[in-house]
Amino acid sequence: MLILPTSTQRKRALHIVYDIENEVSVYVLTLTAINAGLGLIIAVTFHVLGMPMAPLWGLLIFFFNFIPYVGAVAGVALSGFMAIIAFDSLSYALLVPLAYILWSLAESEIVKPQILGRRLQMNAVAILLALAFFTWLWDIAGAAIAVPLLVTIKVFCDHLDGLSGLGEFIAVRQADKEAADSHEKLTS
Repeated sequence: MLILPTSTQRKRALHIVYDIENEVSVYVLTLTAINAGLGLIIAVTFHVLGMPMAPLWGLLIFFFNFIPYVGAVAGVALSGFMAIIAFDSLSYALLVPLAYILWSLAESEIVKPQILGRRLQMNAVAILLALAFFTWLWDIAGAAIAVPLLVTIKVFCDHLDGLSGLGEFIAVRQADKEAADSHEKLTS
C-alpha cells in the first residue's frame, strides 16, 4: 500500500489498467479483422490466378500477417516457390507473388494505418512513427509490440496531466476527426 496509499489513487490506477486492457483488446481484434480480410482477398486472387489450394493460402496468409515483416516475406517466398512448381510458365507463376506483394503493401501502408488510426482514435502518423522506431529498436519484436505500447502510452497520457501534450500528438486531433466524420457522411 506504500505505492498507492489512498483509495483514490488505487481507483485511478485500476481505471488506467482497465482502459489499457480495453484499448489493446480493440487493437488485437481490429488487427485480426484486417488479417482476415487480407487472407480472404489473397485467397480469391490466388483462386482467380488458378493457384492450387487457394483457401489454404488465405488461411496461411492470415496467420503469417501477425508476424511483422517476416510473415510477408515468408508468404511471398513460399507462394512464389509453389507457383513456380504449379505453373508451366515462369512469367505467369510470378503473378502469384506479385499479387501477394501488391495486396500486402496496400494492407500495410494504407488500410492498416487508416483503420487502426480511426478505430483506436489515434493519429496515423503516430502509429507509423511508433512502428518505425520500435522496429528499428527491437526488430520484429519491436514491430509486434509498437502499437500496443503506443496504445498504453496514450492511455497513460489521457489520465496524467503532465503528459497531456504527448497524448494530444498521439490522439486524433479534433479537426482531423471532424474531417473524417464529414467525409464518412458524404460517402454514405
